[in-house]
Amino acid sequence: MAESTLEELDEATCLELLSRTPVGRIGFVHKGALQILPVNHAVDDGSVVFRTTSGAKLNTALRESGQEVVYEADGWDASTRTGWSVLIRGSIAVVSDEVERTRLDQLQMRAWADDRSRRAWIRVEATEISGRRIVVPADG
Repeated sequence: MAESTLEELDEATCLELLSRTPVGRIGFVHKGALQILPVNHAVDDGSVVFRTTSGAKLNTALRESGQEVVYEADGWDASTRTGWSVLIRGSIAVVSDEVERTRLDQLQMRAWADDRSRRAWIRVEATEISGRRIVVPADG
């Protein structure tokens, strides 16, 4: 079996992979403790957006707009032992502009849990996007 290698991904490839993956994890500090929560997301103009209802994610964004967060998503194929991971560092903010919220509502994104109650849009503005992919060379 060929030995796998780790390949660094450019920003465009990272955003493409994120756009094809419906779920990621947002990490942030809430009440002094680290939190990592899964969310359904979409990629919009180089940033990640997601909808939420009241709770830790929204409360943090409302109270501490601009707080540093991380966002991570990945994909893998167990049969080929390949995969990828994308990490975004950035700040979080509630999307308050009504025109932008209406535009985001048109995205083809649905939350897996009770979509009707998730009316608030959150944006993760990227300051750094990085990613890696495990590649197995073709047997030659």
